[in-house]
Amino acid sequence: MKLLALLVFMNSGFTVDVATEVAYTIDLRRELLADFADDIGLFERHMPGVLAVKNIGENIYLYQTEKRVPLAGTLRTDFTISKRSEGDSLTIYESLTPNDPNYMYCAVLIKPESERSTRISITLRLRLERENGFAIH
Repeated sequence: MKLLALLVFMNSGFTVDVATEVAYTIDLRRELLADFADDIGLFERHMPGVLAVKNIGENIYLYQTEKRVPLAGTLRTDFTISKRSEGDSLTIYESLTPNDPNYMYCAVLIKPESERSTRISITLRLRLERENGFAIH
């Protein structure tokens, strides 16, 4: 009976939706970080599992990831994201459509905390939608 319940669960629509936030202060003036949030290469250099970030249009990028997943082997996921800035402190990277089955939202906020320090806040949300759970696990 448990196996049947698992099979029904794994064969119905399956969504993984995770979000996290992190903030930290660094001992550098805000002016020295002017290009930090505007650098799409941050993902490729600093996020585990990111294979590449390719420019495919004006402020449009193909964000390619790869992760080893228990029971599923290697999960490769592509996100098509846009980049937009709000003022000089906030840069948002987000999937082109909110209902994309591979949805990503990442906001990087850089604000001066004092004359000599800067607060960096990063919000990240990923949502993967699949026909069944076997596609992810």
